[in-house]
Amino acid sequence: MKSDVFIRPIENDDLIDCVRDCFEQFGGVESICKGKTFIKFNGTGPDPDIMTNREVILSTVKVVKEVIDPENIYVMENSAVGFCTRLSFEIENLANRIEELGAKPLYLDEQEPINIDFNGIAFDKPIPIPKILYENLVEHKGENTYINIPKLKSHIMCGVTICIKNSHGLVYDAEKIYTEDIKDPNILWALGYNYMFNGQFEEALRYYAIFYETLKSIDQLSVNNMHRIAYVYWQKGFREEAEYYFNEQIKYSNRDNELGQLMSQLLYTYYDLAGTYSFRGEKKKAYENLRIFNQRQIELRWMVTLIKNDPLFDSIRGEPEFQQIIKDVEAKYQTEHERVRQWLEENDML
Repeated sequence: MKSDVFIRPIENDDLIDCVRDCFEQFGGVESICKGKTFIKFNGTGPDPDIMTNREVILSTVKVVKEVIDPENIYVMENSAVGFCTRLSFEIENLANRIEELGAKPLYLDEQEPINIDFNGIAFDKPIPIPKILYENLVEHKGENTYINIPKLKSHIMCGVTICIKNSHGLVYDAEKIYTEDIKDPNILWALGYNYMFNGQFEEALRYYAIFYETLKSIDQLSVNNMHRIAYVYWQKGFREEAEYYFNEQIKYSNRDNELGQLMSQLLYTYYDLAGTYSFRGEKKKAYENLRIFNQRQIELRWMVTLIKNDPLFDSIRGEPEFQQIIKDVEAKYQTEHERVRQWLEENDML
């Protein structure tokens, strides 16, 4: 299948003309848009730089409303990795600005679901999708319009986010990476991890158990996942199994520290130990390891999100020292983020 690609440089900050020109390359907005128009953006936050540009979203709405009643324009998202969709719409006041144009924000994670059976073509069980999308973009797809505005960026599960990946956000968070007969350890881990953060511990346990057995069968047990499995077992009431996996995490992390392995060099083993000890109520050991982890000089966005929301630290989350560590992690991320931005500007790449 061949795709047509049109690239339009932005001049004089006139995004509306840029968006209109993009439509013109494919026949014009009047030939593309009809009926109810659903505009899907990439809104997993909280950093605006990893989301679809809000001005592009609003400019698209302005162009579409030239031919479509704004009452029939929906701007939608279903944020992933545990981020609240409504918060995505609050960044830079996006929801209010959409409504000021007469269009409607559509929070997909809050919509009534309908189970769709794919008859084994894509999934091995019925998958819930928002009913409003099924009715308008499946049953009456010839009468309505779907516009996809992705954000080009790397992605932890899919490698890269472009158009097809952005459409993955049309399903609910828990089903986003569900497939039939999964054997890839990375996908099994991601399923267990996401179900865990979504509070769906039975599903998390299902995939973590397969993940563990898969790694064990190839003698590649992961150093930094045992405490996650332990946490899920604990939430399901299996205390003995939870203790086993917590002890396994301590064993693997200490072994890596002794051998100076990569995870230890990056100080991630100390984060995992801190989380394990925090959950078990061993506060002194938790902080000892957190202080070592906090010696990292550069931080990534995902670590900021993780440490802010990691349930293993719930017992100490409100304490001043832990809150200071969160601030330190975020400050290091912001410093590196700004350094990269300046480098890109200096090299005419922004």
